[in-house]
Amino acid sequence: MSTKILIDTNIYAAHEMGYPDAVEFIEQLIEDEAEIIMTTLIEMEIMSHFEI
Repeated sequence: MSTKILIDTNIYAAHEMGYPDAVEFIEQLIEDEAEIIMTTLIEMEIMSHFEI
C-alpha cells in the first residue's frame, strides 16, 4: 500500500515558484512513490495560475 499525502495549495504553489524546501519535499514524495492527493477545488485553484 502506498503512502497517501494530502497537499495544500500553498505547498504546491511554493513548489511551482521554485522554493527549495517545497521543491525538495515534492521531489522526495515522487521519489518515494507517494500518492499525492489534492481536492478538485485545489486543482482548479492551481490551474487558475496558468494560462489555458
